[in-house]
Amino acid sequence: MSNSVDANLWRTVPRFANGTCLDTKDSLSAALATETADPLPPPPPRSNLSELAYTTIDRNPELFKIVTPINVDRFEAYLIHHPNRPYVDSVCRGLRHGFWPWATHDDPNLWKTYDNSDRPINETDRMDFVREQRDEEIRLGRWSPSFGSQLLPGMYSSPIGVVLKPHSDKFRLVNDHTQEPFSPNSMITVTNPSFPLDTIDDLVRILLATRRDHGKNRQLVLWKSDVKSAYRLMPMHPLWQIRQIVTVDGKRSVDRCNTFGSRAGGWVWASFISLVHWIAFKVKNIDNLLGYVDDDFSWDFADNTRYYPRYGKLLPSKQARYLELWDELGIPHDEEKQLSGSPLTIIGIEVNPNAVSVRLPASRRSELFAAIDDFSKKHASTLLDFQSLAGLVESALIAYPFGRPGLSGVHREMPGGQNHKQLVPVSERVRRELQWLKRHIQANDGGLRLKFLEDWGKHGDFTNYVDACPSGLGIWIPSLRQGFHGKNSPSEVARGIQYLEAFAIVAALEFAARRYQPTNLVIFSDSLSSVQMFDSLNTQDEHRNGLVAAFVNIIQQHGIWCRVFHIPGEENKTADALSRFNDRSFRRVNGVTIQELELAMLSTMLASLWI
Repeated sequence: MSNSVDANLWRTVPRFANGTCLDTKDSLSAALATETADPLPPPPPRSNLSELAYTTIDRNPELFKIVTPINVDRFEAYLIHHPNRPYVDSVCRGLRHGFWPWATHDDPNLWKTYDNSDRPINETDRMDFVREQRDEEIRLGRWSPSFGSQLLPGMYSSPIGVVLKPHSDKFRLVNDHTQEPFSPNSMITVTNPSFPLDTIDDLVRILLATRRDHGKNRQLVLWKSDVKSAYRLMPMHPLWQIRQIVTVDGKRSVDRCNTFGSRAGGWVWASFISLVHWIAFKVKNIDNLLGYVDDDFSWDFADNTRYYPRYGKLLPSKQARYLELWDELGIPHDEEKQLSGSPLTIIGIEVNPNAVSVRLPASRRSELFAAIDDFSKKHASTLLDFQSLAGLVESALIAYPFGRPGLSGVHREMPGGQNHKQLVPVSERVRRELQWLKRHIQANDGGLRLKFLEDWGKHGDFTNYVDACPSGLGIWIPSLRQGFHGKNSPSEVARGIQYLEAFAIVAALEFAARRYQPTNLVIFSDSLSSVQMFDSLNTQDEHRNGLVAAFVNIIQQHGIWCRVFHIPGEENKTADALSRFNDRSFRRVNGVTIQELELAMLSTMLASLWI
């Protein structure tokens, strides 16, 4: 049996990374994706189905306008050498004539007139905010002036709402394009066009590579630049504007621009900003530029600065040059949103470019821990509280992805449905797992994630094969020609074969960590469900989730990076024979030793896991 681990297998992305850990050091995924992307869809041709809407548009040209601050001619000139002309032309067409949001155009109900705006906002402060936003949007031309209380033929008015911006006490106006019947989002039936978003992992890998290339003594800074009103800079086609009527105090306005709440809102914005990234990289030679929605970010050397006249101060050179490009293209920005430093909070995560570490900012850690402690004291909580806590934890897992076992019980016991006031019991399992997550974050503080990223793509330097059956578990280490087996306890056997297979994997990890202290450990198992569980760090089964948490604890305690891969049963016969204590077939092979495996330490760890 071969002892080598295929490099491509080792470099595959584990599912627990949730798509954020890409097997690449290329930091320009959004920019480079434009070179092969499909062009954006044009608006549908004029037809009998759309005649009602077009008649209203033709008769009221003052209501339907293309509004954008973008210097489209300059933007297009910078893209003259872009290799994907159909894509570039489609984005420029959208900027000049309005974007079409991948919506269907052959539904006979599409152009009916419908008022779905009757959803009151009862809070005085939120309604005052809506009125202020209305006045500002009309002033900027992104909303038409109010034209009365009646919808014109072909118009559709959606509800609007007010939400808090993430990690802020400031409001954001949201158009609810999901409200049925005839919701605008239901007309957008295309699957996600998949505009890539860069992540904290992309940034950390760049920082690690920079440290390798320039040493640890060269001081770095991070910078991030935020576009003002990003989505709203993109004009929508008049044939879609007529589906975006907003109603405030009984008065109607046409929303002429891309909106929060539209299913295609992010796609429209990404189609434009990804080309801005391409210009920055290919034309302006600004390397390592990353982007996540309306936040663009990168690093620079601390002593590499450039004077930016508009703000009258020195900025990191890359940031100053990037803002100069924004100014050329007409992309608006405010000084207070253009930040730099070390450490710096990016996408809600505090990143230190010199220590190359990531963590939740102190305020967010305190908020999360307080929410966990408060939730854990309750015997029951509302569905809305369950959802809010799950949202807080999910955002924390961006920095601490190994903490996923702490959310298992919450997802298991949180019911579906939309009755946010429904009371849901808070079980002892949920309390235990949330407190485990809290301890995991306190103990780890980003170091475990960094270990994972530093060792990304390296070969496993130690390989185990495991198997289990009701009588016992077996571990085969071919490089040492050593086999180990141990007997399962009655309580473990009672939990079923899937538990035993997963238990064998954790036993192999714990034994290798304690006895051999490898750097990168590979474990092969013929239990596909167990492999999938450790690849995702997720299971709804309470006992098996304890094994996942123990798996994480061992990795964290010993600083090991461990991957679990599947192997067909016919290739795992040695570990299978060991688990059945059927070792006569290979005891006779010269140099092979078999030892009894002591499982008491692992059993003690599992018993104390949730304390």
